[in-house]
Amino acid sequence: MIIIEWYVYYHDSNAQKIIKWNIFNHGSFKKEVDVLLKEKIDKDDFSEKLKREVMYYFWSKCEYEIILSPWTGRADDIKVDIYDQIMMNFDRFVDYCWLFKSEKL
Repeated sequence: MIIIEWYVYYHDSNAQKIIKWNIFNHGSFKKEVDVLLKEKIDKDDFSEKLKREVMYYFWSKCEYEIILSPWTGRADDIKVDIYDQIMMNFDRFVDYCWLFKSEKL
């Protein structure tokens, strides 16, 4: 069994705290990525399809949003969801996931 890990900040409403959470713990998302990894597609197509899955599961859903606020100084708070966190390093995320592809084209 291959373990894939990509951590983001997530509000655990049961524990009432912000935790580091592996997005591949989301069962349906992990299942979709596994399907993508088995498809006979090139890296560009893989990237596009992966982005769609990230959007579908993590974009603009209140349960995946947190508020970032400065500790010192003045700045507006910003709302960040898991999608935003992944997209900050999306190229690296694609490269990482691509490593798990069984047949690279």
